[in-house]
Amino acid sequence: MSSRLSENRGDPSRWSAWDLYLADLRSEDWVTRRAAVRGLGNLGDARALHPLCVSLTDPDPDVSEAAITALGALGDPGALEPLLARVGCAYNPTRRAVVRALGRVGDPRAVEALLVRLEDEDLEIRAGAAEALGRICDVRAISPLGARLADRSGDVRRAAVRALVQFGSAAVVPLCGFLSDRDALVRRNAVVALGKLCDPSTLAPLSALLADNDPGVRAVAATALVRLGPIAADVFRGCLQHPRDRVRRIAAQSLDALGWAPKSPQETAWLAIARGEWAAAIGLGCAAVQPFCAVLGDAERPVRAAAIHALAALGDRAALPALRSRLRRWGERETDRALREQVRTVVAQIDEATAGARDKPIPGVAPPPDVETLPIPGRSGRNRVESGGE
Repeated sequence: MSSRLSENRGDPSRWSAWDLYLADLRSEDWVTRRAAVRGLGNLGDARALHPLCVSLTDPDPDVSEAAITALGALGDPGALEPLLARVGCAYNPTRRAVVRALGRVGDPRAVEALLVRLEDEDLEIRAGAAEALGRICDVRAISPLGARLADRSGDVRRAAVRALVQFGSAAVVPLCGFLSDRDALVRRNAVVALGKLCDPSTLAPLSALLADNDPGVRAVAATALVRLGPIAADVFRGCLQHPRDRVRRIAAQSLDALGWAPKSPQETAWLAIARGEWAAAIGLGCAAVQPFCAVLGDAERPVRAAAIHALAALGDRAALPALRSRLRRWGERETDRALREQVRTVVAQIDEATAGARDKPIPGVAPPPDVETLPIPGRSGRNRVESGGE
């Protein structure tokens, strides 16, 4: 390179990087031309616009793609028309580079062309178009980005979510649409995006995800709800009585983060059970009986077993209807048989210990004594306890 430049311009050691790159653009070696194009893009010099636009027509596709990328890095609106002229190129890598560059230029005049690329056959181009539209942040893109909920590619749907968050509260409705996506990562990204917006209207849709099958989704949903502040406390308070331990546990953690305090002994019992503080719940006495009876139907066997032991420790006749109901409802699997034997033992122990009170009605429980339902405090009507073993 030095000898060639010396012949044309004198001592190369005195030349600027600008001069070196311009000279290398005329090289017969495509690698040298590509390096020169990248160098011009890194200079951030507005003078590079013209030589880079000329390099768009380089016969080597690697050089022309490098020029597209460099024009995007330059961010000069003057690059818009040359880039738009290539956004429909038949060569996929070129379209990908153009879409990314248009996003970096950030000119709203590129929106229509990018909306067309949202329907491109190439998933990388669709995803790149979504991200570019998020950078430009033109309201014309909100509805089309929301429509990407139906895209067959999870990468595209995730890119649409990242783009929509740039629109703030105007994107709440389309973002909520992604909360039911089949891809857990898409749901998670949508929750994180909504959490950043802190919009009170997201309370209900975010609350529904506290019971999501994906632990990551549940965690970010709880975090997003905590960011909404005290209005989320009632949601978490209700979740303390959820049939699943994993939901109760995250509700307790969230209530702690909100600084919430229980207002009754039964709420204190529910909170202790949700935290896994079994001894503390047992220490509350009869106030903990109904909460322990409710979690007999938890999906997790260790929770069911702990509830049986807790009710044995309490020895309260009010637990008998729920315990007898479990004897009938648990199946024939080995784990259920073991629990049934434990329940029979506990029922016998309570019966023996309260023999004198056997003919007295059990407070708060209507006859017959083996009802299938259990009244759960804080809810209207009577609620059937789910069986985790069925």
